[in-house]
Amino acid sequence: MKIRRRTAALLEVLGVFLSGSLVVTLSLRLLGLQVPNPLGNFTVGITDAELLTAARQLFVLLILQYAGYFVLIIPINWWHRRSGPAAYGLTLAGHSWRMLLLAGIATAALAEWPVLTAMVVNAILPLARWFRGGRRSLTPRGADGSSGSLAPSEAGRSFPS
Repeated sequence: MKIRRRTAALLEVLGVFLSGSLVVTLSLRLLGLQVPNPLGNFTVGITDAELLTAARQLFVLLILQYAGYFVLIIPINWWHRRSGPAAYGLTLAGHSWRMLLLAGIATAALAEWPVLTAMVVNAILPLARWFRGGRRSLTPRGADGSSGSLAPSEAGRSFPS
């Protein structure tokens, strides 16, 4: 009996996963909306503005995808367990909106510390010179069988005779 329950739970999750995407796709077609896939536009020379646009498009795509899942999850769970929004964490949990907003801002600020630190260090001591031009790579094995070295490659250089 335990295997039947586990199989049913697995099939429920897979069904919601597949059906959620189908619900979003059909809903967008019925409404006549088109959401582009930003990952196809990534190239080596992508600009910062294009990355911001792609991030926004990906955000919208993911929000729609999760909405499709929850459109199915909430009614199925209500039907099965008769539970309300609290089962999904859709409550304030006894906190005020102000407290939750301040917690979100604090979390965002903590997540930005590594980026801000790199920007400050880069303003004081440009990091580009450490990562460009100063690279060292292994040179190929010599004709005499000697192993390569960590010295910059001499290939293609001409030396005065």
